[in-house]
Amino acid sequence: MIGPAAGPTMSTIFSEKLFVRFAAEFRPHLSAVGLDESIFTAPDIEIPIEACSQLLERVAEDDPSIAVRMGQRMEPADLGVLGHAMLASRDVRQLLETLSCFIHVVVQDKEIRLDLSRDHAVVSYRFVAQDAGPHRRDVEYSVCAIAKCINVAVGRTIRPLCVEYEHARPDYAKAYSAAFDCPVRFGRGGNRLHYERSTLELPVASRDSRLYQALRFFLEDKLKSRRQDDDLPGKLRYLVAASLHAGLPQLVDVARQLGLSERTLQRRLAGHGIVFNELVDGTRKAIALDYLQDQRYRLIDIAQIVGYSEASSLTRACRRWTDKSPTQLRRQRPGVAGAGEAEHA
Repeated sequence: MIGPAAGPTMSTIFSEKLFVRFAAEFRPHLSAVGLDESIFTAPDIEIPIEACSQLLERVAEDDPSIAVRMGQRMEPADLGVLGHAMLASRDVRQLLETLSCFIHVVVQDKEIRLDLSRDHAVVSYRFVAQDAGPHRRDVEYSVCAIAKCINVAVGRTIRPLCVEYEHARPDYAKAYSAAFDCPVRFGRGGNRLHYERSTLELPVASRDSRLYQALRFFLEDKLKSRRQDDDLPGKLRYLVAASLHAGLPQLVDVARQLGLSERTLQRRLAGHGIVFNELVDGTRKAIALDYLQDQRYRLIDIAQIVGYSEASSLTRACRRWTDKSPTQLRRQRPGVAGAGEAEHA
């Protein structure tokens, strides 16, 4: 029996259902990664991220496309309370914002961010554990699972405009095409699902505002217990990044999300040598420069993604950050999107 892990963990509300569904594939590899069959039955354990990643990679040695198929069979209810809150959400936007905000209740060291421009919505996924070894299959699974959750929630298949993965094109790329039914691009700057912005307005079939509020209250309480001060800078950057599309984040709002008073957060920031406004600006810079590498994104779209209302504001910010205009920065990094690819953002 595996007890609660000291390091980053995946909660068993999620992992138990996931593993049971693929028990035949997982069972032969359990002992090699330090797990046992309790992962299929015990509701009171947590699975270390490192062991989970290693397990997925080992299973993929026999069945390379298994993570993609796992994502296709994902159900929101696999995420426990978080999944039920997603299914009670008003629309796809609230569903994705809920997933982004509370993913750490279910699994640590993963980040999901919603970036918005005038016409498009981009869902980004990032695996942030530094010591979990290879994690490509986790990324494959998770991006597919997010798309599947959207489809289940609205009661029909919503095709992304395109899907991007950081890793190189694998031999089983056809499995991705079957999963998404849209262009899938590899070797990109992030792991992203691209949708038309109107997708966010689609109502969730099982929406229930009262249930949602009750579940959100529970999730907020659980999130406070998950968040420790040992990685305060990383958590702040994530919260700031996840809220930029709604405008410039305020210290008081970030403190509330962390379950802290504004004064307590200010004191802890000072202890880490962090100036909040500088952290916000640095986060904006990192996201903007990332999107500038892709020629398909218009400057106005990138500006809106990082909380500016006009492209001219982004241009001024780029000059302040780098002494170069966005156009000059793009000339330094040519052809990232690839010749002949359709512009959709």
